[in-house]
Order: sequence, then structure tokens, then C-alpha cells
Amino acid sequence: MRVSANEGVRVTTVRVATTERWKDWHSGERKEQTEWHRVVCFGALAKFVGDYLAKGSLVYLEGRLNTRRYADREGTEHSVAEVIARELRLLDRRQNGETVPPESQSESPEGSPVDLDGDDDIAF
Repeated sequence: MRVSANEGVRVTTVRVATTERWKDWHSGERKEQTEWHRVVCFGALAKFVGDYLAKGSLVYLEGRLNTRRYADREGTEHSVAEVIARELRLLDRRQNGETVPPESQSESPEGSPVDLDGDDDIAF
């Protein structure tokens, strides 16, 4: 987890895993695939994540996908897909023996370098 201040806005970046499990139709064998996602949180949500999220925490996350490009020090172009978090709920009840607040945190950051007010409320 990384916490930094950018133009007065707190930013936290974390990596979240999602795992899909299924039974292969042909062989009957159980399969599993894990994907890792970069998640970026701003403002109060970033502070909440920095204060309460720990490795292995079970979370519910809502946000939107954002793809950006950048060049590294050698000038090589890279493309990064990340989730810009709007809401995050901790599903764990206890963490290190302490009770975690059950409420969720939502964020509509002002001054964020990413537009969070797009028309992306499409149900899949």
C-alpha cells in the first residue's frame, strides 16, 4: 500500500486479488484463476484504506476502470489499467484483534486528476 499527497489530495494505491473457481465441464476437474488489480483511492477513502485495510482483508469494491499510458526512464511506453475506487466496504469483522468499523466509505474527490462523474453506470 502506498500513501502520498498530490496537490493536497491524499492518494492510496493498493493491489486487490479476485479469484474465480469453477469445475471444468469436460474433465470434471476443479480450476482456479486469480487476477490482480491495481486500485486507486482518493481523499477520505484513501485515508480509510490506509487506516483499516491490511493484507488479506476481504473487501467489497465499486469503481470504474481507467487506462493510462506512461513512459519509463528508458522511454519505453507502458499501459496500465486500474480501478478508480468510489466505494469500499470492509467485509472482515476483526483485524489484529480489533473491531473494524462496519460502515463503508465512499469518495467523490474534488481536485482529483481523474474524472469520476462519467456515465459508466451500466449494469453488466
